[in-house]
Amino acid sequence: MNKSEKFWNKLSGKYDTRAKKLGDHIYIETVKITKRHLHINDIVLDYACGTGIITNEFSDNVKEIHAIDISSGMIDVAKRKASETYNPI
Repeated sequence: MNKSEKFWNKLSGKYDTRAKKLGDHIYIETVKITKRHLHINDIVLDYACGTGIITNEFSDNVKEIHAIDISSGMIDVAKRKASETYNPI
């Protein structure tokens, strides 16, 4: 495990709270702007997805999302959040 992964793994449990305090409006605007360009048949790659704080916002707007990150801790949080919000019919 390299230094970057260790650093982000350490932050993964608190990342969403800290990120929102620093700039919740940035996330809201990013989601709004990006959704304008998405279509239901799109396949999205979210590179450096972190905890999926933005990724999960797109799940109803696209066919599928592939999310990757250097931090396994961040991916674990993103997977947990995705499974909590995904409700198959």
